[in-house]
Amino acid sequence: SGETTKGWFYQQVIFLFDSMSQESHKSAFKLMQALAFPVHVAGSVWKERSMCIDDRIRDIAQVEVAAYERLKSSIDAAWLKFLQFDEMTEELVQKVGHDFLSSSVSNVIPENNEHGTDPITSTRQSSLVSGMTCLLSLLTIGDFDEVINLCNKILLTLKGGKLDNGDKKSRNACLFLLPACCYAYTNIMCRKWETMKLGNTMGRHTASAFAVKDLFSPILDSITELVNLDDWANIDAIAQCCVLLCDGRRLLRLANNVLPHAIKTLMRNSGAAISSHERSVISRVTSLFVDACEIPTVR
Repeated sequence: SGETTKGWFYQQVIFLFDSMSQESHKSAFKLMQALAFPVHVAGSVWKERSMCIDDRIRDIAQVEVAAYERLKSSIDAAWLKFLQFDEMTEELVQKVGHDFLSSSVSNVIPENNEHGTDPITSTRQSSLVSGMTCLLSLLTIGDFDEVINLCNKILLTLKGGKLDNGDKKSRNACLFLLPACCYAYTNIMCRKWETMKLGNTMGRHTASAFAVKDLFSPILDSITELVNLDDWANIDAIAQCCVLLCDGRRLLRLANNVLPHAIKTLMRNSGAAISSHERSVISRVTSLFVDACEIPTVR
């Protein structure tokens, strides 16, 4: 069939959505386009490096280009044809990346309201695709300012929902993008730091870290203040950011606020049966912080 010719990988992505509905196929198609984007960009970069006069770089690049061509000719990589370019230029990469980013963000953050309080119709499935598309786009274009701008949009959306008692679904979908932004931020900043070290002729490589201003943490602090203790999914998102930032102090503060609330929820039901919802809440919060504490978070 036509679906079979798209390869096993495409089929597995569809199965991730637990459905063979039209919406699942549409979400899978969008996700595969987002995945194809960085693959084609990487292939273009290696092709350019394969013409380098430095034989060490050229030899490695030629191996990578050969692997890229084998991947394109494989039936299991037919999804790469979902997104094709006649010629890959830096301007085109930026345009396509920003288009992907704009499309994914508009699915969870309404553009017609500066507070972002309009209700949205996105499902968890579409939010997942938006989050992954957002992450892939940010990493590929490597635009630090775009990451911070998107974080500020998330903050404005949460502030609007807090003040106007906006739709909870909108706030949850909005915070779904936060770990994606945090992951992109840490990767871009690491690359920026490495570049600064290469350009540092004084030999003090660690000093370059202090020249990089942290713009993400203040936004995360403001977002943390706006999240209710009962918004377990959002607490999960913030905890993920703490782990990605290796920020043990913020994670400890979050645990000090959340765990007593979880215990009170449990104690209120002493002598009575605990509802399945409250039981899942206690389990979710406890396992969240146990998992987070297993990862070193000390700078």
